[in-house]
Formats: sequence, C-alpha cells, structure tokens
Amino acid sequence: IGSAAYKLLIICALCIVSINAPETRRIKLYNVFLVTSFFGLFAYIWLFIVLSLISKDVVDLWEATITFLMFPLVVILAYLGETKFFASKEIDMEEEERKLILAPPELDETGTPRSFRKEELLQFLRDLDQSTNLSLEDKAQLFAVNLSESMPRSRMQYRIQGARMLTGGKSLFLNLPDRLQEIYQRAVKSQPFGGAISTDHEDGGRKRTSTFNIDENPHMAILEFASSSYAVLNGEQRVTVEVTRRGFIDSIIRFRLDTIDGTATAGEDYEKLSEEFKMESGQQEKKITIHLI
Repeated sequence: IGSAAYKLLIICALCIVSINAPETRRIKLYNVFLVTSFFGLFAYIWLFIVLSLISKDVVDLWEATITFLMFPLVVILAYLGETKFFASKEIDMEEEERKLILAPPELDETGTPRSFRKEELLQFLRDLDQSTNLSLEDKAQLFAVNLSESMPRSRMQYRIQGARMLTGGKSLFLNLPDRLQEIYQRAVKSQPFGGAISTDHEDGGRKRTSTFNIDENPHMAILEFASSSYAVLNGEQRVTVEVTRRGFIDSIIRFRLDTIDGTATAGEDYEKLSEEFKMESGQQEKKITIHLI
C-alpha cells in the first residue's frame, strides 16, 4: 500500500510539472481521483497506526488481513465513483437558468436563428390587425407569446418550470390573461394550412411549384396535435397527447404516429411508439398515451 501510494504521488507530480503555465487540464473522472487520493493518503496513516500505535514494529495477523481487504475496497469504491453512484441527484436550478439565458440560439446556413420565422410572425400580426381591435400593449403580449411558443424548448426548461410551479415561483414561460388567451387561440387556429407541390420538367426546364390552401377544400381533413408542447414533471410515468381532426370528419380515417428522439431518448427516457390509430366517422379527437421511463 505504501509503495502504491508513493507511486500515485509521483505520477500526480509528473502530470502537474509536464503542463506548461498557460495551459490547463481537467480531471475527467473526478470521483475516482478522490477515492484513489484518499486511500493514497490513508495508506501512510494506516501504516503509522499499525506500526507505531497499535503494536510497535509488529504486524499482527488481523492487521495484515484488514490491510489486504483494503485493496478490493479501493477497487469497488473506484468503480462506484466511475459509475457516478455517489453523484448528487440535485440540480442547481439557478446555474441551469443562467446557462439557458446565455446560450446562443441555433443558426441556419444563412446565420438566422432557426426559431425565427419572420414571414409567419408578420402574418400573425396582420391577422390580429384585421380581426381584432386591440391596444398596442395587448398586441405586443400576443406577439411575444407567439414568438416564445415557436422556439424549441429543452427538457431542462420544463424541469425548471415544474420546480417553479411547485414552489410558487414565477413562470418561465409567458402567460396571457384569460381575455387574451381566447383571442390568441382563435388567431392561431384561424391561420390556414397550406401546402406545396413541386414538379420537375425535362432537362433544361425550370422547377414549378404550385401552392394550395387545405382549408378551402371541404373534402379534406386536417390532423394536428391539440398542443405544440407538453410539460412533464420528474416522476411522471406517462404523458397523454391529443390528436384533433378538423375539416371533413364524416369518414373513418387511419393515421400512424411515430415518436422521434429529441432531447429524450427511446429506451432510456420513454418507450418508443410506432402504431396505427383509427378515428371513427364524426370523431374529432384521439388521446394517445406515451409511457415514460
């Protein structure tokens, strides 16, 4: 034990000396380093206790047995440290909030934030001007909520939001008064669904794109999620999402729902779903349960 501890001391010294002044290195497995450092120091203390305090200059059988058992103990504790068995499950919410605020937005090829939909946001404002008679302050609130909901939200944001709700703190997301919430829902749902069909011409020709408005076709049905996002607190075992149908509803339809990994991973955070569902004639909503791990 004394020899191993001395080697550890020399190795640490060589690692420190070999790094030049402006450079820095971090210990990757810090928990393992703490375990080995503790036992490296404790080895000298144990030798002092055995040879100087308990039985001077004599090693008894029970002392040798305990010393021998310390080796597998070091290995087990180092393994538990590597698997983060002793890691704290608590999360520093203030630090995570600071990271979220300072984190730069994702940019596309043109350098524009991916969540910034200029044309759609301008159309939303135009629809408000045409269909409502609101003050400038009310329009600003509606615009801010629309912009906020268009941005992708991470799992950490929902975790912080859940912690704030449980402790009575301020909501991380923007909330509208009841009178504006109804107006906002009507404004969002009234935006028409559109599509585009592209066809390729012969060699040397130009691509032609034609647009169409689905809402104008009375024989088409539109399937969509009732909400663009769902918040789930830690400890929840399932989340229920709702698929709604509007437009033509007088028919039996079948649709397929597949889950795709985002901030959550199938098999680790939730059970993957890939199924076909059915809506009867006249049915306008379908609730689907996704099991969490």
